[in-house]
Amino acid sequence: MSADNQALVETLGKLCAEGATGTLFLTLPDRRQARIGLLRGRIVHLTLFTLRGELVIRALANRPPLSFSFHPGNVSEEQGELPDTAVILQRLGGGDGSGAEPPGPVQVEASAPALPESVMRVVTQELAQFVGPMASILVAEQAGATSLERLLAKLSLDLDNRDEIEAFRHKVLDRLKGGGH
Repeated sequence: MSADNQALVETLGKLCAEGATGTLFLTLPDRRQARIGLLRGRIVHLTLFTLRGELVIRALANRPPLSFSFHPGNVSEEQGELPDTAVILQRLGGGDGSGAEPPGPVQVEASAPALPESVMRVVTQELAQFVGPMASILVAEQAGATSLERLLAKLSLDLDNRDEIEAFRHKVLDRLKGGGH
C-alpha cells in the first residue's frame, strides 16, 4: 500500500469494519472534493468532480487527500456497479491484486460550459441556510455542473424534506431571476 494513502485506507477499513453508514468527505491537493458513501460498512458511492464509481477509484489511487472527515448519516445515492469494498480499499491503496502498476491520474475535461461562478456562489449561500458550512463542499463537488435544474436536483438529495427542497429551489431561482448574485 502507498504510505500516502495509508491513513485514508485505514480509516475507511475501520469504518467498514464498524458497519458505519455516512459519507467520508475528502479534499484533494488540487482542492477538488471527493465523497465516499458507506452503507452498513459497504462502500456504495464514489464521486469526484464529475466522475463516478470506477473512475474515482483510479483518480484517487496513490493520490493522498489533504484532509478527510466522516459524517454519519444517510448516503445520498447508491451506485450499482461498484467492486466489492475490499477491492476498492486495495485499489485506493495503490494495488489491484494483479501486481501491475496502478493507472495514472484520470484527466477531467468538461464537455459543456460549467455554470458561472456567480450562480454557484448563490447556490452555495442558499444551501448553507439548510446544511450549514457543508454547503461549500457539496456545491464544490458539483463544480462542473452545466444545468441549474440538475444541480438543484442533486443538491436537494442532501435536504431533509420536501419543504426544505422547495424553499431552497425557490430562494435560488428568486435570487438568480432578480439578479441578486
